Amino acid sequence: MDYKRIWKKYTLISRITTVLLIILLFFLRWLFLENSTIQLIALVSVVGLVLILKNYLNSLLVGETQKILKGTMGLDFWYDSIQRYGKSRRKKNQINARIASITYAYMIGDFPSVISQAEELQFAGIRKPYLDFLWFISLKASLLSGKIISKDDLLKSLHYLNFKDEKAKEVEQREFLAMYDILVERKPNDFFNQATAPQAFERLELQYFKALNELIKGNKTQSQNLFEEIAQEDERLYFVRMARQWLGNKGEGVTKNLEQGLEKIEPLTVDLPSLELETPKKNKKKWLWLLLIIPALMLLGIIQTTIDEKKSDDGIYYLIVKNQSTKTATIDKRFWIKIDGEQITLKDVEGEHTYHFDSQNDEFTKDSEIYSCMLHDGTLLLVNDGIENEQAEYVSPESSWYSGYEQGKVKIEK
Repeated sequence: MDYKRIWKKYTLISRITTVLLIILLFFLRWLFLENSTIQLIALVSVVGLVLILKNYLNSLLVGETQKILKGTMGLDFWYDSIQRYGKSRRKKNQINARIASITYAYMIGDFPSVISQAEELQFAGIRKPYLDFLWFISLKASLLSGKIISKDDLLKSLHYLNFKDEKAKEVEQREFLAMYDILVERKPNDFFNQATAPQAFERLELQYFKALNELIKGNKTQSQNLFEEIAQEDERLYFVRMARQWLGNKGEGVTKNLEQGLEKIEPLTVDLPSLELETPKKNKKKWLWLLLIIPALMLLGIIQTTIDEKKSDDGIYYLIVKNQSTKTATIDKRFWIKIDGEQITLKDVEGEHTYHFDSQNDEFTKDSEIYSCMLHDGTLLLVNDGIENEQAEYVSPESSWYSGYEQGKVKIEK
């Protein structure tokens, strides 16, 4: 099974969907340019969708991983995980690489590496579930490597294992005591005859200890059958190598191999990166910062738009005159509109007149006709609601367009 393909698929889906959501955010901002409330809702919604998408894809990835580990031994999966996370500068990825490395080392029988890496990682400030896993796998490695030689040592180590579920705690303690009985005291313990596990490698491990238990009980035929089943699996796995050695020696030398604990595992680790828990370096993966900066900039834009909307429209606006021959526009300061709270003063060819201004709807009544003032970015479009195509355009000195109009540099299309 191609584990890298699964990872690349979910990474690609995540990135493409995130980019599409950001494009959607820009589109909504453009579509509702003058409505800061909708823009803010869109921003919050898109950020929320990105987070939901990330969690959803992570859950799918975990589900795919569980399928892999249930159906296969998963050795290649952990190997690829070390390669994928091993060179990362992010602490989270470094810890993931270490967890994968510890699991991989346990599976191939590199128990000293399991113990040393677990001890180092315990002081790296990792989360409690990871910490419990480290104690668990380190204790198994200590038993398999012969580091624990007395029941007192085992009971002291079991003291550090924390379980909220007392039933689960009892099962784990029974498992470790059974391992101790079989590996250290060489006496039978039938715990593994009833034990079950969801993952393929865990089932192989249970089968291995069941075979050892039958061997200690003197049931060589049953033990041989179990070892033969184990021997059909990946020879890189420690339990498979031990089963094959038992079959090759016809029952001789198994105890010796258990005490030695290790085989020649260098070829299985030669291509793995050196894992160091480093302080993350700056200026790495700038595109991640860009994804964070874009929503921040858009939020600032929404805030600025909101401020502009709340800014008073009071002030004077000069008439814009368009010159069709030069295709430019300028201003005529003889004619203007002045807004002052609930009053609007209009200066045109008929003279200067003041009217009541409805600031809520941006309109006023002149000669029984309603005129609407469409205000945007310091410009004012005066429209007679009763007469089609009767409109005039004005600009405020506060507008960014004012100097261009004043100098006659603003181009017009028609």
